Amino acid sequence: MQKSIAKSLNKNAELAVKEIKEQFSNVEDICCIIFFVSYHYNSNEIAAAMSKYFSDVDSFGTISHKEIFTDGITEHSLVATAFTSDLIEDYHIEIVEKLNEGPDLQPTIDKFASHYGSPLRYLEADKYFGLVLLDWNSKAEEKLFNELCESVHLIFLGASCSSTFTFSNTGVYFNGKYYNDAAIISLFKPKVKFSFEKINVVEEICRPLLVTKSDLNNKILYEIEGRPAAELYCELVGLDYNSIARDDNDIIKEFIKYPLGIKIENDIYLRDILRINKEDKSLIMLINIPEGLNIHFFKIPNGDDIISNMKTQLEQIKNKYNKKINYMINFSCYNVLMDVIREDKIEEFSSILREIICCAGFFTYGEYYTVPVNHTMTLLIFFDD
Repeated sequence: MQKSIAKSLNKNAELAVKEIKEQFSNVEDICCIIFFVSYHYNSNEIAAAMSKYFSDVDSFGTISHKEIFTDGITEHSLVATAFTSDLIEDYHIEIVEKLNEGPDLQPTIDKFASHYGSPLRYLEADKYFGLVLLDWNSKAEEKLFNELCESVHLIFLGASCSSTFTFSNTGVYFNGKYYNDAAIISLFKPKVKFSFEKINVVEEICRPLLVTKSDLNNKILYEIEGRPAAELYCELVGLDYNSIARDDNDIIKEFIKYPLGIKIENDIYLRDILRINKEDKSLIMLINIPEGLNIHFFKIPNGDDIISNMKTQLEQIKNKYNKKINYMINFSCYNVLMDVIREDKIEEFSSILREIICCAGFFTYGEYYTVPVNHTMTLLIFFDD
């Protein structure tokens, strides 16, 4: 398999895309390109440049806060991956717009079924993979994935775009156009062995409690066990609700250390808290938790444990398949990056990435592993035959 990744640090949008094109000049039979591009670029200029230099192949991508490449964490950059014909047998890509109005995926699902000549529920999970890129400001992750999973019995990986914590300038790209309030859904049939994996590094700190009031549409957690969610949360994780320090965006950095989560068959799916609503003591979530579910409380360990745990989990992935990892797409939570920065472990984190021959991705507002998650590295891995 060709190792087809590229990176540009050129601050000019057109020249950055041109450099990617030049780096792919010796890559044969490109089917399509997925890319992750810093919010510092002008989005319309990136879209126009992708249309100019990659008019002969499909391309899709997303705004990103910081990017991931084989040499480690990068920023103010454009990172791209070329899916080639030796990797991909078949693929189809659709864009879904106006997510704020409520996603209607049936027309999209019908188009996928028409392309593959079969209802999607009959496709074999070990022979296909899906990728989703979505505008976080649409607030549609839960609804989109609920509807998608009702019709498609496959694992979908992906992420919400990211910019700054003012949450401005968020969007996705598809074939030379830039979209807000939209999602790109793609489905691939690869020729090589592949796997989905996720890595999170947490320790559970108390018994699970029942979510008694929440608002999925606006990502608000109002009550846990009938009590104001923020008040009870602070009590259980050992924070003083009345003296918590907030930054200029009302973001409480202490919350990053204590994610919430749900469990499905003992597998952990984390949810991060963004801020407090001071009026009603509710928690504004990056991804919400529905009423009626048990919520689990976690903490992030210290820096050495974060790095050693990541290495251990990656080694377990390698051993599970007894194959050499050839290439990896990494959708990593922005708060994982914040953990690494807080614990002064940037170089150690980058060294983990350098152990992979080819790695590309970005830091997101929310990752997807069939359901939306936070504080997680979700991985699409291709192996050598």
